[in-house]
Amino acid sequence: MDSLNPTSEQFYAMMTAFFSKSENHRFKLQCPGFSMAPFIRHDSILTLAVLQSSHVLKTGDIVLAAMHKYRKIVVHRIIACRNNQYQVKGDNNLKSDGWFNREDLLGRVQIIEYSGRQTTPAPWANKFIARASKTGLLNYLFLPAARAIKKLTGYVQAR
Repeated sequence: MDSLNPTSEQFYAMMTAFFSKSENHRFKLQCPGFSMAPFIRHDSILTLAVLQSSHVLKTGDIVLAAMHKYRKIVVHRIIACRNNQYQVKGDNNLKSDGWFNREDLLGRVQIIEYSGRQTTPAPWANKFIARASKTGLLNYLFLPAARAIKKLTGYVQAR
């Protein structure tokens, strides 16, 4: 199977074109980083749906956002909403990406696939993770505690 490895700017151009012209389509994307770990792992396959104007976005939704200033695309979580603007942040990042207008949010993650398992983001879990991320509890308490528990229980991945 051939693979496509676009630059960040080429990927930005492809995604903004696809999601602005599509109506009710879905797009599968392999996650290329660790900014959403551990909830979305590196190399996870994400199924994204084009956002319809009628779709109501909520805190906790995982969205495909266009950062027009940098000509970059991110898949991060909405951590706050106000007046048709949305603050977006990667779960494993310390800082938010800032506030986005509704039209800058192109798609929403519907399915996450990793190691042959499919999960659908649960609204209550997404909301909890978003609140913990916004307050810093996720980065400074929950994620370090999870790493410590893995270490204490002897769970170490083979290298």
